[in-house]
Amino acid sequence: MLLGPGTLVIGTLISSFLMAVVMFFQARSFPSGIRGLREWSLGCALIFLAALLNCLRDAVPDFMSIVFGSLAIEAGFALIYVGLRRFNDRNIPVRMLVTVLLLSLLTVAYFTHVEYSFRARVMLVPGVNALFFGMCLMTVLKGRPGHSLRFSDGFIALFFFVEVLISLLRVALAIWLEPSTDALPSTLIQRIYRADLAGYALGVLLMAVGLILMANDRLKEELQYLAAHDTLTGAFARRAFLDLAEREQARGQRSGQPMALLMLDLDHFKAINDSHGHQAGDRVLHKFAGIAQGCLRRQDIFGRYGGEEFIVLLPDTTRDTAMMVAKRICATVAKTSVLVAGRKPIQVSVSIGVVVGNDKTSLDRLIDLADQAMYRAKAAGRNRVEFAEVPEESVSDPAGSPVATG
Repeated sequence: MLLGPGTLVIGTLISSFLMAVVMFFQARSFPSGIRGLREWSLGCALIFLAALLNCLRDAVPDFMSIVFGSLAIEAGFALIYVGLRRFNDRNIPVRMLVTVLLLSLLTVAYFTHVEYSFRARVMLVPGVNALFFGMCLMTVLKGRPGHSLRFSDGFIALFFFVEVLISLLRVALAIWLEPSTDALPSTLIQRIYRADLAGYALGVLLMAVGLILMANDRLKEELQYLAAHDTLTGAFARRAFLDLAEREQARGQRSGQPMALLMLDLDHFKAINDSHGHQAGDRVLHKFAGIAQGCLRRQDIFGRYGGEEFIVLLPDTTRDTAMMVAKRICATVAKTSVLVAGRKPIQVSVSIGVVVGNDKTSLDRLIDLADQAMYRAKAAGRNRVEFAEVPEESVSDPAGSPVATG
């Protein structure tokens, strides 16, 4: 037995209302860096409003139930698209969206109050929705710049693809057949109409599930990033750096390639904090980290070892290349000043210790030698680079090394 249109509309009503509530609380509880959830919540709320106006068609004027109802569902899917664009850190074509919605509003109003045509409306509204579904699909498939697609992206992309096909099918049938407003379940167009309503009821639920999966994947990604990175400088946290360095060292030992390690320490940083305050010190750390990372290659690993001390691992790097990188960082930092409101620019310099290990040198030993070279650079006047040779017999972890002592 086929469900009646009223039952299907009520299904859409309930689905969109529940998803709007879920999205609303999800948007409030998620970090502000995960954008787009508020637009998804508002989009589901507008779809709920459209279904509600459809239920009240006999109790409210046609302008509200038909014209405004059609605008509400189109605007709802447009907001889903806007949320996806914000979620993926992409620009939003506001002018195009407003133009499409305004033209659709005027056209539906014309075919409702000037030259009544149910067929034209059946062609127009699904056609506009197909456009928004297609735009949503392309946004999901493009993803965020520099990030790969996940299962949740594939799930929601499949949903939008199916919705594009369903909407276009409804437009094609409206062109081929003459739909009527009579509730005749025996006619093909009425069966398609009911299937379309059922698709909206189920589709809103599936769409919201897909969006929630995407948001949860992003939250997991954000938490993993925060656990592995220093929030002030964006550098890897000490533990994460050591884990990555151990993996890289194991790879280097298998390939027989040398690995360089740099220990960097900002000069007179305590004096900066004492003279300018800790906020100024934080700005210096943030600025320095940006400079250092700008001097490194994509495969290099940059970490914050503690306080004002940073550490860099350069895979497959010889002594000459490591010294060149260290000197470039040192020179670039020395030429940079950090601006603090109401104070003179803060001049910054860094002392760097460099060591290059072979396949027999432990990571602890490399860190210890780089640390010793860095302190020699400070003793020799700061703002300079010193190199540490690896003794032939040193292949084990030295007692009291920085890693061993934590």
